[in-house]
Amino acid sequence: MTQFVGVDGALDASLAFYPMAAMKADAESLTPTSLDSVFATADLGPNEIKLEKLSDGDDDFAAMFREEEGGGAVGVVDVDQRRQLSIERRRKRNREAMQRSRQRDKDYMEGLRQTAASLQKKHDELVQQMNERLAVSTALGNATQADLQKRLEAAREEAQKLKELNLRFKEEITERIKGEDRMEGLLKELIKEQERNVGTLSAILYDSMTPHVDEDRAMKIIMEARQTRLCIEKKRMVSCQPANVIFGWETRHCFVGKYMYMECTKTFRHCKAEVVCSRAWTNAVKMISYRTMAAVETQRWKVISTINEDTFLSSRDKVDPENAGEFVRLFYLRFRVKEPDGSYAIGTRTIREHDLADSSIEKLWANQIVLWTMFVPVRECDVTTGEEIEHCRVRFIGRTAFGDRAAAERNALETFVGLCRWENANVGPFMNLPMSS
Repeated sequence: MTQFVGVDGALDASLAFYPMAAMKADAESLTPTSLDSVFATADLGPNEIKLEKLSDGDDDFAAMFREEEGGGAVGVVDVDQRRQLSIERRRKRNREAMQRSRQRDKDYMEGLRQTAASLQKKHDELVQQMNERLAVSTALGNATQADLQKRLEAAREEAQKLKELNLRFKEEITERIKGEDRMEGLLKELIKEQERNVGTLSAILYDSMTPHVDEDRAMKIIMEARQTRLCIEKKRMVSCQPANVIFGWETRHCFVGKYMYMECTKTFRHCKAEVVCSRAWTNAVKMISYRTMAAVETQRWKVISTINEDTFLSSRDKVDPENAGEFVRLFYLRFRVKEPDGSYAIGTRTIREHDLADSSIEKLWANQIVLWTMFVPVRECDVTTGEEIEHCRVRFIGRTAFGDRAAAERNALETFVGLCRWENANVGPFMNLPMSS
């Protein structure tokens, strides 16, 4: 017969025979706080009590039910007894947990000891195997050490031989390089000597080609040049085109056969003819050129001989149009004279010897030239003061041979531009720019 002790009021008859084992099993998962809800949902049969599974931590509630020793009755304890039972159970559970933890530590340490012993045993076995292998290797090494020593000595001897051979090769290469340098130096000296000989021979050849001109021959050439000028004035310039004014220069030119005839005239006020002529002659002696720098670089002018203070012979080395790197030489007689009418003149005439003729010369501009630069004094009376004022009329007249018509037209244009350079060098500034305020 099952009964509840300390419960006020009458109990339901269905709680009469509740199994004690079921109560103990369910009590471990119940807590006091959830007991009411469990009983509220419990389906109580006539002979047993059913309890729901409760949350963890309600093991103390199992202490509320205990079976009496005599008749197996279950009683309900009060709150203080229940709290005391919970504390004792916790202590017991903690002691059991500590005992289990110490047991685990003991088991772990025992496992470590066994592992250390196993490792020590393995280490001893490996050391013993290594000692055995070293003993075998030492025995074999002692047997082959003599052979290795012999091979090492042989390798050292071979290395020494190779080193000595390398040194001999380096010495031979050095001697060979020195010999080649000496040969190269000798060849360079030989080439320079040959070049000097070529230059000397060329100078000797040019000197031998230089025409002989003395005062008598120079006077004859000047008279022939005067006759040529008079012929040009009377015949050739009449058939030329009307004059064109270019920068104040009245210019006329025409082509007849292989010659170009030209005349350029300009009057410079307040300039004396003698002064302008003297300045132009000084620049002629200095070989001042009135052509472009590109044209100047392709030719060389040189005074060959001075016949007198008013006459000299010059040479002009011009790049050969047919043979690259070579020059052809032309000779010019430059002279200064005073005409019977009181004017001054500077003339230029080429000198061609029959035995010095060259086919390349015929293709050059101005290979045959007769050019007169006339400085004619022009006098007029100043209407204000009544004094006589002198001006200078400069007149270029002459003829020149040309290689081909295209080259002639190109050089003729360059000649007209050269007039401006001539004016700027011998008379005065070609252009007077006004000063800015």
